[in-house]
Amino acid sequence: MKYAQVNSNLIDLWGRPKFNSERLNQLFFSDILKVAKEKENFCYVTEKDEYSGWVDRRFISLISKKEYDNITISPKHMIIKEKVQTLNIGHKSIPPHYLLYGTELTGCKLSNSMIKIKNGSVNLFVRKNAIKPISDKMKITQLSADSLITEAKTFLGTPYLWGGMSHLGIDCSGFIRIIIKRFGASFPRDTKDQILLGDIIDRNRIQKGDLLFFDRHVAMAIDKNTFIHSSLGGNGVRINSFNKGEKDYRLDLDKSLQEVRRIF
Repeated sequence: MKYAQVNSNLIDLWGRPKFNSERLNQLFFSDILKVAKEKENFCYVTEKDEYSGWVDRRFISLISKKEYDNITISPKHMIIKEKVQTLNIGHKSIPPHYLLYGTELTGCKLSNSMIKIKNGSVNLFVRKNAIKPISDKMKITQLSADSLITEAKTFLGTPYLWGGMSHLGIDCSGFIRIIIKRFGASFPRDTKDQILLGDIIDRNRIQKGDLLFFDRHVAMAIDKNTFIHSSLGGNGVRINSFNKGEKDYRLDLDKSLQEVRRIF
């Protein structure tokens, strides 16, 4: 077993060792991975939450088992802005040039208005207001529906992208996962696993924060009649309604709602 860390700001996790095969997920700068095998220019990797797939080996850097273990137990911060520049000590842009919302970082140190990030032998700096500490011990049941909906609305207008995980493009289950991840809680990547969590709720009892499951699709309730989601049919992150008189009414989703889950 080898260990690695993502060295680019966002990379694709593929279903096969081939560029432009099915995109399963996307990984962020500094995400840690277990490397099981290599094939040509790709590595088969497993994320810390056991999600697996193939990545282009150019965009990961090998680390030792000790480094991997240290990262898993170190205090963590997260990028909370849509994107933030990475700078050197002289405030000049350096690779990867910017980090994206949802990027987890360890080994962060405050330096005036900047945060210093140790990445291998290189020190990166990002602006202090772009980053917040998070706790690995946060549980889904501790999350606030108001906070989740506020975060979800920052993605409004983001285009739909199968397997996407950022403001550059995101799919339905990735959208739910990233806004929960923002607060340090872990959550499954795929709809088929997300639907197994929480308690089943009757449709007439929907409230803010409940997850709404359709055929291979998931959304989050804003209230009993409106919901926010990343939809291919809606061209990205949108707010839609179950009310027939509303302009954002979705007949297809109104008819195909299969299950409501309350996760907190």
